Amino acid sequence: MNTHKIGNINIDYERAISELERSKNYAHSEAYSDFLCGGPWRSILLWSFGGINGDGFITNYDRNMPAAITPYGKDLSYLSQIIEDNFDTSKLTFARVARMPAGSVIMPHKDMLEIKENFKRVHIPIVTDEDCLYSEDDAIYRMRCGEVWYFESTKLHSVASLCKKERIHLLLDFEEVDESDHLFKFEQETTKAIPLENQASREMLSKQMRDQVNELSKVINFDNFREVISIVVKTHFRFDGGSNYIWDTLLHIAKVCENKAIGEKLHEMHHYMVIKRNT
Repeated sequence: MNTHKIGNINIDYERAISELERSKNYAHSEAYSDFLCGGPWRSILLWSFGGINGDGFITNYDRNMPAAITPYGKDLSYLSQIIEDNFDTSKLTFARVARMPAGSVIMPHKDMLEIKENFKRVHIPIVTDEDCLYSEDDAIYRMRCGEVWYFESTKLHSVASLCKKERIHLLLDFEEVDESDHLFKFEQETTKAIPLENQASREMLSKQMRDQVNELSKVINFDNFREVISIVVKTHFRFDGGSNYIWDTLLHIAKVCENKAIGEKLHEMHHYMVIKRNT
């Protein structure tokens, strides 16, 4: 199934933002931050197997325990209410508040392949911006406040927060369910696709700009390694460089840069984020 908008829900943003402000000082997990350039991907769990906060790595929870609300989820009662009012929580396995720093990017990768069971992942944007963009295949799109999205995280995807504020989503993981199951308590879209009004247009990447980005191979080192990757990812979100532009460019840089350790590191990351997750 492809990523698509499921529908819209009502959120009292004053209450939601108030709880998010209060939760800023909670002990956040930085699990899965290795996919990010520009700061850690921080999260707290509202729901988990065993109802514990834990370390955020989904493989480190006892899947024999029933999923339940966590102490953080109980404290952030309105955010938990959004979940309970709009979803069948008997199918819910994990729910988290996920914070992505302003100006950061997530490298193209696939998720959730470290577990055997299939999951349905849902995104609910709480704090976002028109310059917070998502990529699946060659489509660039936005998730807006009030919307609920099915996110096909087992497909190659990336994210760019090109705005000046932190992006905050509720991320919900559900057991894989049949279409006949009533997982959602709100009206659903009939078309399971990314709506045209959510898609972002891009100019074609010029040869001059492509060459300029490729020239980063001459300056990349381990001090600016993540910054160079970030430039390549951000270029993809603003300009259409063709299918698989990000990894094609990074692997070109790996091939031609003089520092062989840099090339080896880029190939290692590509194997971990893409190749290994194809099997």
